[in-house]
Amino acid sequence: MVNSCRLDSLSGVDSGVSESSVLCIISLSHGSSLPVLASAGGAIVFVLEGQVGAVASSGAISPISSGNMFFMPSHSNTEYVSVTASRILLCKFSYDVNPCLLSSFQQILSSGSLPPSAGMCALPFCETVSHFIDSLLLAGSEILSYPQYQQTKRDEVLMYILSGYPERELSGFFSHISVSELMFCDFVMAHYKDVTDIKEFAALANMSVSTFTRRFRQVFNTSVSAWLISMKAADIISEIRHTDFTFGEIAFHYGFSSSSYLVRFCKKHFGKSPSELRREYSLSGANR
Repeated sequence: MVNSCRLDSLSGVDSGVSESSVLCIISLSHGSSLPVLASAGGAIVFVLEGQVGAVASSGAISPISSGNMFFMPSHSNTEYVSVTASRILLCKFSYDVNPCLLSSFQQILSSGSLPPSAGMCALPFCETVSHFIDSLLLAGSEILSYPQYQQTKRDEVLMYILSGYPERELSGFFSHISVSELMFCDFVMAHYKDVTDIKEFAALANMSVSTFTRRFRQVFNTSVSAWLISMKAADIISEIRHTDFTFGEIAFHYGFSSSSYLVRFCKKHFGKSPSELRREYSLSGANR
């Protein structure tokens, strides 16, 4: 019988792996399974304590010990288990990473030096990765519960990994990541601001609406419309907080017919008006 796993405070949730959590520390009892990832991409598993491994078709397990990391693909038929009582840091990989990182992944994987590994390709923590994990564990659980902070730290550790190992080792480590999905994501991130609806997006990609929609959900694990709204919301709040544009200018920039529609949008997605959001951020900066 497979035991359950327990999430520690880093993820900001009580049990299970939250879809919104990018980073989470999980305590595993002996024989318990690692969580199944439904999101696109996969996850980097940093073994902090104990041993974990993939169960082969023969039932044999090749353990990965503490101080090492491996990539766990999403939607994998392979079962990953804790060989001993263990503690891991789970870092979800998704295709919304920094565009510069996407380009680095494309370069590494396009070199095609290694085919996807049938097992786990483990790498030891390099010095910068070890320091990153130490600093993450020392940080307070309150700040680590913020999604934006988690995404920033995710991109940070990916940068350390990409710069800390030879290209051949990285090619094997990330061999389960799809190059075609990376290229599709790169296209989406480069052009999403140029379109207003799904039909325009599909036409720009030279795809039918149904093909583009299916492909998009496969890569981003959400609908095109929901993703476009979330990106619009993220861009709007960034301009409210980090620019001096008037709310009328921001409203015009994002296609609202008047500032009142921008106010409605902000209250729906952030629970506050643009002026409240800007004032709140200004005050928080003054107190830092």
